[in-house]
Amino acid sequence: MKRLDPVTEDDTKKGPVFVVDDEPAIRDSLRIMLTARGYLVHTFDSGASFLRTSAGVDRGCLLVDMMMPDMTGLELQSELAVHGIDIPVCFITGHADVPKAVQAMKAGAIDFVQKPYTNDQLVESIEHALAVSSERRSRAREEADASDALATLTDREYDVLAELMAGNPNKVAAANIGISPRTVEKHRARIMEKLGAHSLSQVIQIAMTAGVDGRGQHHRHQMIDSRPV
Repeated sequence: MKRLDPVTEDDTKKGPVFVVDDEPAIRDSLRIMLTARGYLVHTFDSGASFLRTSAGVDRGCLLVDMMMPDMTGLELQSELAVHGIDIPVCFITGHADVPKAVQAMKAGAIDFVQKPYTNDQLVESIEHALAVSSERRSRAREEADASDALATLTDREYDVLAELMAGNPNKVAAANIGISPRTVEKHRARIMEKLGAHSLSQVIQIAMTAGVDGRGQHHRHQMIDSRPV
């Protein structure tokens, strides 16, 4: 099975754009137009053919015909979540398909372009989708980096972090944990050092990015194996 890996492809081009349409003439026309405008383009004749080769796809956007035999655009959109694929979807739709396009938007699609459309309209939709893709990847990297940083905290440091997230001063935190205020200060300093933070507000921001809520609660079992004791 061929595996798409857009990360290793030509980074001098925009995209990638994954075109899914059952009509060969339309696929070829879109490929030629988008390639001429500097995009990296992959074409597929069905949603199933895209899914068979989509392992590793983590950027770019899908340009999908709403009404296709075997698997409709809406069905493909649903399958993306099943396969763990999180890239923006733009639909190409006819006038009669607009209600389905609205349904797709409610389910998370980025945009739909109604036939007949101009090339500029299509490119505008693709550019928006690619910007969303880039933003999602950047956010995912930030979340992963923040989680990795939190995983370096000891259990006691994490207890202190939870008190900080709850807004408790050192004396209250010390009483809640059962340690001295001076020890809280030492743990707080180590937390800032490990997280690369220069202020309490930065500590809180990193923790929230990693998924810690305002009370210091977090899915700790996800990090317990990698955190030192």
